[in-house]
Amino acid sequence: MKKIFTALMLTLALLNAVCAEDLSSIDVLIRQGLQVKMGELTGAGSKFSVHNLAGLVLPDGVLMKEDCSAIIVRASVDPKVSDIIRIKVQDHEIEASEFIGFVVR
Repeated sequence: MKKIFTALMLTLALLNAVCAEDLSSIDVLIRQGLQVKMGELTGAGSKFSVHNLAGLVLPDGVLMKEDCSAIIVRASVDPKVSDIIRIKVQDHEIEASEFIGFVVR
């Protein structure tokens, strides 16, 4: 029980740290002509290449690809969005399961 509580607290702390960054609004991105796909990365993400990825949707906003220090994916010749394992932002890591959607060009 303590491990679950600790993991939950760390996740909340990570989300707060990421939210301190300048997260974009979904409406602004749609007006810029980007496509927003909601849902788990494993669904529609199997059709879109990581190279076309513009951002990842968190509950509080969109984390743009440029703000990520690293995107860790499964080994593949042409990695898709569904192959993302975790994202590094500064010195924090966010698991792919934390994202509720993604943005593509």
